[in-house]
Amino acid sequence: MGKYPYKIDGTDLTAQEEYVLDQVQAGEIADLKARFGEAEENRRLRGRFLEELLSGGFAGFKVHRRGIRLAHGVVAENLDLENAEIDQIVRLFNCLFKERANFRDARFQRHLFLNECQFSKQGIFHRIKVEINLFCRNAVFQGRVDFVGADIGGQFNALGAQFQGKGKENEANFNHMKVGQSAFFRKAVFQEPVDFRGADIERQFNADGVQFQGQGPDNEVNFNAMKVGAEAFFIEAVLQGPVNFGGADIGGQFNAQRAQFQGQGPDNEVNFNAMKVGADAFFSEVVFQGPVDFVGADIGGQFDAREAKFENEDGTALFNGMKVGDIAFFDGAVFKGGLTFADARLLDLMLCDLQEPVAELSLERTVVGRELSIRNATFGKLKARNLEVKVNAALEQVTIQEEADWRDSSFQALHLHEVIWPANKNEVWLEGMAYKAIYASEWEKLLAWVEGSRFNTQNYSELEAYFARCGHRDRADKVFIRGQRRAWGQLRWWSPGKWGILLLWDWLAGYGRKPGRVLIVGLALFLLGAWIYDPGRIPTPNALNNLGLASDNWLQSLALRGIYSLYGLLSAIPGWSGHLELRPNDFFTLMFLWIQRLCGWILIPIGLAAVYTRLK
Repeated sequence: MGKYPYKIDGTDLTAQEEYVLDQVQAGEIADLKARFGEAEENRRLRGRFLEELLSGGFAGFKVHRRGIRLAHGVVAENLDLENAEIDQIVRLFNCLFKERANFRDARFQRHLFLNECQFSKQGIFHRIKVEINLFCRNAVFQGRVDFVGADIGGQFNALGAQFQGKGKENEANFNHMKVGQSAFFRKAVFQEPVDFRGADIERQFNADGVQFQGQGPDNEVNFNAMKVGAEAFFIEAVLQGPVNFGGADIGGQFNAQRAQFQGQGPDNEVNFNAMKVGADAFFSEVVFQGPVDFVGADIGGQFDAREAKFENEDGTALFNGMKVGDIAFFDGAVFKGGLTFADARLLDLMLCDLQEPVAELSLERTVVGRELSIRNATFGKLKARNLEVKVNAALEQVTIQEEADWRDSSFQALHLHEVIWPANKNEVWLEGMAYKAIYASEWEKLLAWVEGSRFNTQNYSELEAYFARCGHRDRADKVFIRGQRRAWGQLRWWSPGKWGILLLWDWLAGYGRKPGRVLIVGLALFLLGAWIYDPGRIPTPNALNNLGLASDNWLQSLALRGIYSLYGLLSAIPGWSGHLELRPNDFFTLMFLWIQRLCGWILIPIGLAAVYTRLK
């Protein structure tokens, strides 16, 4: 019999096991490597021995208040602590578990430390309960790891841990794990699938610098419906397979700055669908090599994706229905495929200094509560039908190459500066666009913008109304005239009505907006008639004999010339010619009279119509 009266499976304790009991009883670290050397066979402990030690199976053995501290032990057999009740602090440092380690439903009333331990086979922590903290810093898990339903009262710390199992059967499963404080996975490495579905972390989840190296659809990193009470950090993390944050609920900020999502192809989607973040979400300088889905994400603060790279050329970065309570930044970002914010609700949206042309940007039915800024960017297609910007929208140094659809969009104020629209007018839709104010470096550019779109009279009416509200009546008239010209220009070139309108209503009266033109032409004809009609060569009409006007008196002669010229112009009025019969003797004067009368027939109704239109 050895020093202690205890037996394991009918055999005495080994020297290594007695040494452990000595150290534990004295409150010292049982370092088997320091006592027995480097060789594994000299550091072995039986699994049953460790089970009895941890669960208080050695009758009369008293553990020191410092708890159980064991270093560099080698457990070559299965370790089975299922349903065990452990009331001591347990510190296992750099121990090797060569067979299965089973902690299922075990309850640790204080701390559990597994720092730098190595688990060669399965590590089963299913529904384990640790009242305070569980540490497995720099631990190595080579097989399947199961923390499903684990309940950690304090913090869970797996800083630098390595999960090396490969294949679906060796996944690291933290499904519905509960942590009362924070969970740390900084610089951990996962070579296997990872499942955090439904995990509930009361405070912070820190995975800065973590590497998820599993590739392909069978190596998903799954955070679906995960709940974090405070912040979640993935700064400089590397994720090589599909990633799923769908339905995750982050109470504070979500920070993934400089992270790399390296999965490529349709099977490696990064999914943030319906994810909720209570504060800011940071994705600056992040690289997404595969599909990205932020559909329905709800961000309480800012969404910062400055200088992010969306490198999937075969798909569209999806932000449909996304909600952002503050500014959404995409300054300096790269989108090698398309980009859509359809049905999104954002306070501000900044798409500035985009580094490469974007195939398609969709803002259809998007609502921007304050400011939309698109600057120094090129788009193949820009679809903004039913876009609503409640304060300011600015497009500066923007090129739209193929299609621009702004139908039924609305703005409080719209700023356009150095915008290049598609060359094909039929690919620019402005129908139904509404704004209270619109600005450009030169007002003529606004007219050119409307004329460079598909024809619709409402586009001209909207711009005309804006200039009228601002007191620029001359600009409003010019827009109206150009709109009318374009409307009549839709007729076939040989249409008589088209040329009649152009000659008489357009050039002569500016579609009723320039009645002064009719007056000027009429005055010119009146003066010309006054010069041509020589009273000495025209018999005095009977109606003027009683006036006694003499043609040889220059003043009276001048009056007669004016009367004759006025008669020629007004003879188009029914009944006027009966009051004054002008009968020139020579053919030239007679022909001019008929020309003047014809012009009167044209000018008088057009002039009256122009005055009525102007007043209306």
